[in-house]
Amino acid sequence: MKTYIFDLDDTLVQSMFVWETVIDEIFDRLGIETSFQAHKEHFIKMTASEVCVYIAETYPIEQTPDQLYLDLMQRVNVHYAQDVKLTEGVIPFFEQCKKEGIQMAVMTSNNEKTAQIVLNKYHLVPYLSALFSMDSMKTSKRDPDMFKYVLDTLHATPQETTVFEDSMYAIENATSMGMHCIGMVNDFNRKDFKEHHIPSIKDFRELLKKKA
Repeated sequence: MKTYIFDLDDTLVQSMFVWETVIDEIFDRLGIETSFQAHKEHFIKMTASEVCVYIAETYPIEQTPDQLYLDLMQRVNVHYAQDVKLTEGVIPFFEQCKKEGIQMAVMTSNNEKTAQIVLNKYHLVPYLSALFSMDSMKTSKRDPDMFKYVLDTLHATPQETTVFEDSMYAIENATSMGMHCIGMVNDFNRKDFKEHHIPSIKDFRELLKKKA
């Protein structure tokens, strides 16, 4: 059976602005003179839990990582419920995949509750066989073994699996497992995708088959 594994943030939904906004709000509240942009290259490879540990260990603040995480996710969840939009073409592409009998799952660095908020908002859950949250599982896509775990759980083979991702490091790990990858291109990853010859799309409308 063919299997498609989708990243969530900046793949199925357009949400990077939320993290930039909320983390900048937290830096301002803590009186830390820095920004999300100053750490973006590192933060995009981290889960929310890891970002909170980094902030707590890097800057002289009184809050613990757990307290920061609670504050961060409360703010993020409001935006996911109200402001985050689907990437163009997601629903018709999911319908197309469903008709073709393709198994679909989400593998996200995000928190499971946060992912569920937006997946339920757009009624995507019925299309999915599983949701894998790296943050809730206390792990990361930086670990290639997580891709093996996902494959094993879905009873999928690498050769019949395609991963849709916007992060170069995750694509590299998925590729190392023998999985096919399609990059979700944006201004931040465009150069890396071009240098590594990653097949890429801007949104899912590019994958819709024309009706006869």
